[in-house]
Amino acid sequence: MDYPLLPHVFLAGNPVGVEVAEEEERLAAAADIVRSGSGGRGDIPNFPERTDEIGDLADSFRSMTGNLYDRIDAIESFAADVAHELKNPLTSLRSALETASRPNLEPERRDKLMAIVDADSGKVVSTLDLKDTLIGTPSIAGGAVYVRSDKALVKLGGS
Repeated sequence: MDYPLLPHVFLAGNPVGVEVAEEEERLAAAADIVRSGSGGRGDIPNFPERTDEIGDLADSFRSMTGNLYDRIDAIESFAADVAHELKNPLTSLRSALETASRPNLEPERRDKLMAIVDADSGKVVSTLDLKDTLIGTPSIAGGAVYVRSDKALVKLGGS
């Protein structure tokens, strides 16, 4: 029969065991905050004086959490870039269609506006079709999102 808590019960009887248990609780509580997403971006406790497993665990949690936050930031930036890429041609489309619908507009001007509509609608379709050209999950590194299309690796965003 396994007793997974037995070492903790044994250690809790001495000051070192109590300290380990308290630090484990702090790490667990911080991990729960990060997992739940409530309360903003939770900080993982740092135990720089610890060179044992608890210190290693805290370092690993901090590194993992930092990487997760970097990925979240990159995904949010990517979503904002896509929204921007949709908003600009849609605004232009709306303006061109409103102007083209005027009854007294010269045919040459209407033709130019319809060419704008055609070009901008192509931009919208290309942006929306992006999901169809992606293969696998985007890779996020250094604040940039890398997506693999059927022809090449494309960098979106970042510096």
